[in-house]
Amino acid sequence: MAGGGLSYLEPSIIQAVRDGAQPGDPLPPRERRPFIKGVSNDAEVIITTAGAWRGVAVLFSHEGFPGVRFGHRFTPPSDEHAAIWLMENIETGGLHRMMQAPQPANDAGIIWTTWGAAPSDP
Repeated sequence: MAGGGLSYLEPSIIQAVRDGAQPGDPLPPRERRPFIKGVSNDAEVIITTAGAWRGVAVLFSHEGFPGVRFGHRFTPPSDEHAAIWLMENIETGGLHRMMQAPQPANDAGIIWTTWGAAPSDP
């Protein structure tokens, strides 16, 4: 192994080898993992507006806040790192800090994130 480090093998691949898989045998499909830890599979991307501002937002749920729907607006023009910054904010506790003094949900039941420079919810 290069560098002497460990590599990650999915449990299903390890089990296939233990069960006798040989070179050239098909391996089980890769396991689906969430892009952002704790965010459920019900995320959706929408076009959103606030006055003259038009952009995109992602709506999502988080396992740490059952029954709560969050929204995060991406300020245009977003670059290719915008999704990574969202992931970093969530995985480093941004939602938990925000929910210590939560904003009220809008009429659609969405609580918008408070970081970033997008305009407020209409």
